[in-house]
Amino acid sequence: MTDGRSVGLPQRTVNVGAGETVTLDYSYDVPQVDEGSLTVNVASNGSKVTNRQQISIYGPPSKNKALNGNGSHTFADLPVGSYSVTNYMYFNNYRDYFQVPRGAYSPYSSNQRWEVKAGEDTEVSVSYDQSFINGNLEVTGSALLSEFSRSLVVAGGVYDSSHPTRGLTYGGYGQSTSYSDDYQMILSEGDWNINYVYLYFNNNSSDPDEYLNSSIRYDVPSQSRLVSTTPSDSGKKDFSFPTGEVTVTFRIAGDTGATMSNPRLSRRCTKKDENGNTLYSYYVNASNNRQTNVEVGKVRFYGLEGTCKLLAQATVGGSSTTFGEVEFEVVPGTSQVIDIGGPTLAVSSPSVDYITSNSSVSVSGTATDDVGVTGVTVNGNMATLTSTNNSSDPNEVSFSSTVSLERGPNTIGTIATDSSGKTGEDTRTVYRDEGVPTLSFTPADKATVASSGGSVTTVTLSGT
Repeated sequence: MTDGRSVGLPQRTVNVGAGETVTLDYSYDVPQVDEGSLTVNVASNGSKVTNRQQISIYGPPSKNKALNGNGSHTFADLPVGSYSVTNYMYFNNYRDYFQVPRGAYSPYSSNQRWEVKAGEDTEVSVSYDQSFINGNLEVTGSALLSEFSRSLVVAGGVYDSSHPTRGLTYGGYGQSTSYSDDYQMILSEGDWNINYVYLYFNNNSSDPDEYLNSSIRYDVPSQSRLVSTTPSDSGKKDFSFPTGEVTVTFRIAGDTGATMSNPRLSRRCTKKDENGNTLYSYYVNASNNRQTNVEVGKVRFYGLEGTCKLLAQATVGGSSTTFGEVEFEVVPGTSQVIDIGGPTLAVSSPSVDYITSNSSVSVSGTATDDVGVTGVTVNGNMATLTSTNNSSDPNEVSFSSTVSLERGPNTIGTIATDSSGKTGEDTRTVYRDEGVPTLSFTPADKATVASSGGSVTTVTLSGT
């Protein structure tokens, strides 16, 4: 109905023949209802100007009204009844979103509903003082800054059963999008939980082998979420994200010549301590829509340290096809290539960004595969393989190799291969640095230089 109400019409049965049009007419007496109105006044107090705010009511009818900045709106001719009211706002060219908490509504309603009475106007005021949470998002490790596109920080209000309104921020929600390494959330006074941080990576490359389109949703550990803020004292929360690069490849079994498009990865990665307790987890979503009708799918993403169990999928013959689950460790500072069904490779030494004054370094680790590891190369040279005698994994081998180092950065690439030709790869950087520079110069420190006749003598300083 035009006032937002809905009415049920009686069920009727009709037979329609081929090519026939049947018109059904209904006559219905609309019941008369008492009506009132609901006025909502909104004030966001602070230095940040709203781009737009939305007032939504939900009752016998549901209605919305968009306003530019602070203001009021009256929803007229409403059937009497109970209505909920929700108010949310956009700031900073719509990059920041804020849903006002329940405690900012007056008169306060524990169920967030207000009564509209016949012939009366019910007034609800929404008012709060802007408060901020600021912070820095440091992305380090393998991720290139040129491929980091944006972040999204998400916060939710905190429930407090002892508070008259169940908490200053209860029912509130905020999110802030940033295109730099700093962020600022526009919220209201009180305690907030920063629940999630989304990191988005994209390079818009036209090369399918180099294309990157991935995101991670970092679930902030519960013990680290709480941040307090007031209008005069902004909250602060910094994050550091050391990243590793992973490329996962997969193919259609059976060498049938069938092809795939848009290969993709999804699901969760987890970091645990030595006792098996979860320190944090994050969700991965990555795809490569540059690949169409290919035999080998390739998907890149940046992840945080931890164990990933990701689902590999692609479009085959117009349908979404699952290629299985792949499990591996993300190591910050490294670049890995994981072939589904290929060897699992773990380089234990040297560590990422290792610094030594020696002219060589020993590279060691383990590799395993369901059909057996046939070889491991380090910078193209075959490594020595030895069985680890692991009763739970008889195919596991250890490897070692010595690599000569040039002064400065050195790239170490390790590749494990199985009998089917599939590979697992690890690339990391180590540094040869022979210590601080040695400086010698003349004249020596505190040397005395004789002058002639009291005149100023010119001294030449030289050194190596």
